[in-house]
This record gives sequence, structure tokens and C-alpha cells, in this order.
Amino acid sequence: MPELGVAADYEHRIRIGKKTDWDTDPAANAYQPYAVNADSLIREIEEREAQVMHGQISMRDEDRRQGKKGASGSFTAYLRPDNWSKLLELAFGKLNGGNPVLDQPTELQLFNVEIDKVGDIYRAVNCRSSRFTVRSAQDDGHLTLQQEVLGQDMIDNVNLTATSATLPVAPIVQHYESALAINGTVVEPISFEISVDHVLDGNIYRNSQTRRAMKRGRRRVTGTFELDNNATTKAILATWHNNQPFGWQIVYTNGSDVLTFQSHTPASAGARLLGDVPDFQAGNGTNNVRLPFKGVSTNAGDDELLCTIAT
Repeated sequence: MPELGVAADYEHRIRIGKKTDWDTDPAANAYQPYAVNADSLIREIEEREAQVMHGQISMRDEDRRQGKKGASGSFTAYLRPDNWSKLLELAFGKLNGGNPVLDQPTELQLFNVEIDKVGDIYRAVNCRSSRFTVRSAQDDGHLTLQQEVLGQDMIDNVNLTATSATLPVAPIVQHYESALAINGTVVEPISFEISVDHVLDGNIYRNSQTRRAMKRGRRRVTGTFELDNNATTKAILATWHNNQPFGWQIVYTNGSDVLTFQSHTPASAGARLLGDVPDFQAGNGTNNVRLPFKGVSTNAGDDELLCTIAT
């Protein structure tokens, strides 16, 4: 018998091309390849059935039609010095002086995604990041970015667009290369996670079968610190008990490259612990504490999350 046509991981590719306007093509060589460890981008098509009576028990084929179409899903990539500015710009929505910013007046960055699913090549067009999560932990190690995407549509049977860009090759960033400070006090996190939900409205179709626009709603910034239960953690918990805001900063240093996430300035008023803390996790010899938090702003010019990159 001939060998089964089984797909292998190394035959899968993903590329992202930043663009300036809706329904335009990315510039020449704009597509950047990325090594991803998970991809769930799909084409979604509504199946609509008319509820009518024809004197028969089975639905007639004429009574069903395709409805709204779109592209959605997510991909997970490792953040490393030669890709984090590009990926985080797509996630945050704007690049300002080399640093991604959550800019309120500016709409999120548009991009196309090309996926080679082992010979079947798809292009998700007019995409924006609906939500993203940055995470690292002592057990899984690598600093990862999971980016959830909404797109106008996904086109099948296309050819990959020519590009001279190459895969990132810088070392993967590890959790032990991080340094976390909460209210100015250095702590040793078991894990760290920060998420931004742009609350993207993807239900703008009007009289089109595909999306005609995608607009942000009210942005939400949330995260979680997982820490040891000790005197330092109790001092942090006091801000929750006393209904006080707090500030935090985490720095990932990989050689001469530095990636920093932090609550907005002033750092002492950039976040609040949520109402379901403390959440104690016992059973492994240590009694750990999960501290979920949300980003808040006090002034019109404040952002709930700042990200700076130094290379």
C-alpha cells in the first residue's frame, strides 16, 4: 500500500502582512514569516435554514443558504528580540517610536494572514487583533504571545505572496529572565499573565456577506500574578483590603534586549486587584496565591498598560 498522505508540523507556515487601508494589499515584501506553535485560524460560514412547511418531514435543499462569512481564530508565537516589536505592534495597535502603545484615538492595525496548511493555502484578509495574552511561567518557561484575530473573510486556494523576509532566529526568552516589581517591591513570580481585550465589534455586515468594518469597544486590561504566600504578598494584598490602587512592572532581559510591561504612569495608580482574591492554591508542598488584577486609569491621557522595547 502507498504511504498515507499525513501532514507534518514542518510543512505548516504562517505569514502576516501589515497594511494601511481596508481592502488594499500589503506593500512589497511586507509579509513576515513566524514560527508558531499553535494556529486555529478558520473560515466561518453561517448555515441558514428557512423554517417553512412543504408538507414533508425533511428540509429541502432550496431552503438553506450560506449566511455571513468571516475569519476568526488565534495563533500562539514565542516572543523574541527580532520579532516582538512586529508582533506586539499588531496586538497593541500602534507603534510609536519603537514602542507599542494602546492609543485611544487610533484604530487598530490592519493586516492579512497567509497560512500554508500543508499545500492548502489560505489568506485571511482585513484582520485586526481582537484580544491578546502575554504569558510566562516557571514550568512552561518560554515567553509567549497568544493573539486572537478577527478578519473580513478567508480566501482559499491562493498563492503565498512573494517576500524577502526570513524567520526570526534570536534566542527564545525564558521566564527566569524576568524581573517583577509590585509597588516597587521585587517579587519572584511563579507565573505572570497580562491580557488586553479590545472588545472588537465584528458584527458589522450591513447588506454584505462579509464584514464591512471592525471597531473597538471599551478596552479591558486584565492579568494575573501567581506568587508565593509570604509577608511580601500579604503587603500587596493590603491594597485590595484597603481598596487602593497599585503599580507593577515586569522586565524581560535577553542579552542587550529588554522588553518591559508596566502599569501606566503614575505607577502607583495603574491597577487594582479584583474582588476574587486571594485565591490560594495548595497541595504541592507550597501554598501559592493567584492575584488577578485589572488595569485602570485616573486621567484622560493615561493608558492602562505600557510596553517599551530597548535593543
